[in-house]
Amino acid sequence: MKTIKSIIVLTVLTMVFFLCGGSDESAEDNTTDDAVIIETDTEPEQVYAAVSIENGAGVLNELHFGNCSPTKNDEWGDSYNYVPGEYISFEVEPGEYYDLRCVDNAHNEYYRWNVLIEEDGFIWQVELSEMDNTFAANPHAYFTSKGDAAVTIHLSPGCGVIKHIYCVQINNPDLLNEADRLGLDLLCPRDEFTFHIPTGQGYRYSLLLENTNGDRCWFYDIGIDETGLYLDLNQDDMVCF
Repeated sequence: MKTIKSIIVLTVLTMVFFLCGGSDESAEDNTTDDAVIIETDTEPEQVYAAVSIENGAGVLNELHFGNCSPTKNDEWGDSYNYVPGEYISFEVEPGEYYDLRCVDNAHNEYYRWNVLIEEDGFIWQVELSEMDNTFAANPHAYFTSKGDAAVTIHLSPGCGVIKHIYCVQINNPDLLNEADRLGLDLLCPRDEFTFHIPTGQGYRYSLLLENTNGDRCWFYDIGIDETGLYLDLNQDDMVCF
């Protein structure tokens, strides 16, 4: 009888043991692991700011193309063409300072310097007062540089009124600059006119100046470095054609 009682007690204890989850090892096996959440960093979508260049007050000529580059850069970068009946438009990364340039179909140039462009974009309505042919460009093969050497021409009495100043980079036909540096301006006696050109090793230029009488002055194969060039033009330099 004692044996039966022992068996009964052992059986009851075993049932209770399993009903309560069994050993620690079994409990561990029956435990469901918590889900592990792995967070991955996703790159934010790039945001661009819209920029447009439009004809403003006094600009009668149709715009031809425009450039925009960070102020800290020395190069103008890509050109953006004018869409007839609309305007010049492109996109840039916001939160930076930019320089802007545009050229009209008469090869006049207009500049806006050091402009902070935010996410809401920027509209440049070009005004006549912003025309500056100091950095005049070739209508066919535009310089990419913003210009880093100054060329100054001083006109002495007797030279007449200069109406055209041309500057040609002779040893790089891909960067010829044949546009009139004066644009619509005139250089009168006792006045000075300054424009800028790119410089570099082996850069050599020729200059042509013409007055309202058709007299011309040539300067051939001039080496111009970053210190620039100062020309004091006198009557003897002008040749009648």
